[in-house]
Amino acid sequence: MKRRPESTTSERELIELLAAGGRVLALGALAGWRKHGLLPPLDSCGTGAGRAYYWRDPLICKRARTAFDLMEKNCHVNQVLWSLWLRGFPVSSVKLRRAWQQCNRLRKLWLPMPELPGQQFRTPALGDRALLGQLMQILGLALPPDRRVATIIEHAAVRLGLDGASGPQLWSLLQMAGLALESSALLDSIDDALLTKAQIHLRLAADLLERSASETDAWNGWLADRVGPSLALVILAMLRSGQGETLDALAAKLEAPGRRHVPARAPLHQIMA
Repeated sequence: MKRRPESTTSERELIELLAAGGRVLALGALAGWRKHGLLPPLDSCGTGAGRAYYWRDPLICKRARTAFDLMEKNCHVNQVLWSLWLRGFPVSSVKLRRAWQQCNRLRKLWLPMPELPGQQFRTPALGDRALLGQLMQILGLALPPDRRVATIIEHAAVRLGLDGASGPQLWSLLQMAGLALESSALLDSIDDALLTKAQIHLRLAADLLERSASETDAWNGWLADRVGPSLALVILAMLRSGQGETLDALAAKLEAPGRRHVPARAPLHQIMA
């Protein structure tokens, strides 16, 4: 009988590793997780009664822990599947499209912010250079404010050399773009290769935001769910419209000094390790 490689993880071993961290999951639940894409398919070796099933992925436990925590928080497979992709784990384009469509139906409607006392804006003259900034400021009032995210984005802009950029305005612009793209047919034409490229650019942006937030693992903790959807859609839209060179140039600027080079073909969940 052919022995299972030592660098692999069986279902039972995964359950035990989860339990060691206080995450109790029934062994039978893993079949459903694989079916829905929360975990990748199993590999196998041997034949007949001696056949063994296992995962080769060295980060399978990290993925399972993340999926467990997200399920505890969201209790919805499609939201968890999208959140796993935002955090760099590979998800097939078919499952991601289906998850995104379902998440669209689950999104809560938002209401414009009420007018504040004394809130007035001058009407800029045609050609006024402040027009775009004022427009974003006015439109930003339609979305619930998030000063924490706006501050992080402003710090990130400074790191990119965009001194004087307004965090609230940039955050409003990103949200507006996300709202426009999430109701489009963008994901209908996305394949796995494009998703992989988008994840690489998203990870670089996530690194920048984490450094700007001065919070270790902030992206996996909360930033991915707050900023990730809009940011990912903008990146996908740029790639889909042939703006890959622009993203590559920005990626070169985002690379941290002394960062270990990782070939683009490497799975992103290994780049993140």
